[in-house]
Amino acid sequence: MDDEFPDLNSYYFTHTAAGCGTTFGIEVEKFEKFITEPIPSEIKAGGAGCHGHCTSINDLEECHNECRYAPYRRLLLRMLEKLKTDARSGDGAR
Repeated sequence: MDDEFPDLNSYYFTHTAAGCGTTFGIEVEKFEKFITEPIPSEIKAGGAGCHGHCTSINDLEECHNECRYAPYRRLLLRMLEKLKTDARSGDGAR
């Protein structure tokens, strides 16, 4: 966990059902068991070569830096792509 960049330590989920809008956060480390690649120890967020992908909710670009948060971002992007694929195929209703 990184105290300097606390917003980067969590995934935030918002329930988009009509009339709800509840948001909750989960520390990214809770997803470590789903990461299949090495997780770098160094945090490069905000440093030289950082494109700030993790700081923008609308930025869905993959991060290619050797940063502690990059594997978690790639996992999140894979999960989002699976949700889209499941929704298109009708499997998202489960």
